[in-house]
Amino acid sequence: MDRLWIEGYTQAVKFLYEKLTEGDNIKWTKEDDDKLEKLKLKLASIPALNLPSLEKPFHLYVNVEKGVAHGVLDQEWGGVKRPIAYLSKMLHPVSHGWPVCIQAIAATAILVEESSKLTFGSKLIVCTLHAVRNVLNQKAEKWLTDSRMLKYEAILIDSDDLTLEVNKSLNPAQFFYGEPADNLIHNCLEIIQYQTKVQGDLKEQALSEGEIIYVDGSSRCLQGKRMSGSDLGVSPYEMMFGLPVLTTQHENATYEVGEMRVKRYVNTIAKTLENLRLKGIIPQTTPLDFKIDDVHPREWVLVKTWKEQSLTPQWEGPFQVLLTTEAVIRTKERGWIHASRIKGPVDEPKEWMITSEMGDTELTLKRGLGGNELGRPK
Repeated sequence: MDRLWIEGYTQAVKFLYEKLTEGDNIKWTKEDDDKLEKLKLKLASIPALNLPSLEKPFHLYVNVEKGVAHGVLDQEWGGVKRPIAYLSKMLHPVSHGWPVCIQAIAATAILVEESSKLTFGSKLIVCTLHAVRNVLNQKAEKWLTDSRMLKYEAILIDSDDLTLEVNKSLNPAQFFYGEPADNLIHNCLEIIQYQTKVQGDLKEQALSEGEIIYVDGSSRCLQGKRMSGSDLGVSPYEMMFGLPVLTTQHENATYEVGEMRVKRYVNTIAKTLENLRLKGIIPQTTPLDFKIDDVHPREWVLVKTWKEQSLTPQWEGPFQVLLTTEAVIRTKERGWIHASRIKGPVDEPKEWMITSEMGDTELTLKRGLGGNELGRPK
């Protein structure tokens, strides 16, 4: 026996699924006994349904209410539409926070998949109270992920055997939950815009008339109750500097009341905090145990090689320094090098050196920092 053929099956067994989540300590009440008896009655009294005919088109009426997708699949026989199946399916918990017109997209896609078990690819006409196609093309991308969008578009739009219709007449699927709604005609795009608006009377431009509310940030909680600064008698000084003005006498101290005294008091605190901050700064020392050579840009240095070979120099270069930091230097030939691997500054080279760039069509030779250049074609 398939549950899709039983009216209201999803709502009837919902309490059983909730009991399974309680673990081993299941609490069974008198109300649960009544629900179980109603479920048994539904299982024993299945409504009479017609057998489907694959030669005739199917009509699927869809509606959504309280996170449940309801549907009636029928066919026309002798001018009268007769039910083939009653469908009901719980929506994903994520979709419960969507506007109703967005939920209608998910409900339609789910019931179309369920009805395909009976239609077997025959022509299907889906009738809803919502403009599913328009909402899916214009508003759905703000609420649905890319994967959901592709799934719903493949089911509802890209299918050749599926037709979407906006039916303003009485929907049979609405009889699955109480009385049908009185206002059947609505604009889905306007409803979504209204339901997702933060505040109906909130505008981006200032009002030409009306009261202007000044927000000073002086609101605070006292004994668990939110109170504004005006209720507590907060002065403009407290709003600006965040601390009260000392106006009372204390032992062994005299506090002068006045604007100049308060300014000197605040300036003293600011200077004290700045001195404490400077005193707490620890000077950064070099992480090396030996002294690093002090070199500057445009000077020449030697670079220590990693490969140790006997009877060969351990230093290469000289190379001209382009940039320097506290721990590394940059040369044109070797890039960034740690300061522990350099020796310098040294004298600029006197012999001829190849200074051509990658991709040059000439071989450029230079002697020294300010020497003459020679060039010949390669």
